[in-house]
Amino acid sequence: MDAITLEQGLNKRASHIFRNIEGHFSEDTPANRKILMEKLTQKQAFVTMIEFLDNYYQQTQSDDIGALLGSLQLLEDGKPADPAMWHDWVQCVEKNYFINASSQSGDQAKPGTA
Repeated sequence: MDAITLEQGLNKRASHIFRNIEGHFSEDTPANRKILMEKLTQKQAFVTMIEFLDNYYQQTQSDDIGALLGSLQLLEDGKPADPAMWHDWVQCVEKNYFINASSQSGDQAKPGTA
């Protein structure tokens, strides 16, 4: 997701994100919106995950991690070798993005409560 898409999503889901219940921002303020917007893009986070897994693979030589890395590697078109990996990644980001961001505002969030 690029910043414009994130902002559009934030505006669309504002009534859900900004409400006074556990796992959400209690107020829609510029500071809370800034916290939500200053995140890695999905692509940046995906590449970071690949690097993390590659470092782990270098230490362990795990066949399972090696196979996973093969599926995750980005091709010349910028997409993973296994397109299902990107789809699965996007689903995880969408599931967890606003939950994790709200916990950084001082609100207490629990996974799966957004």
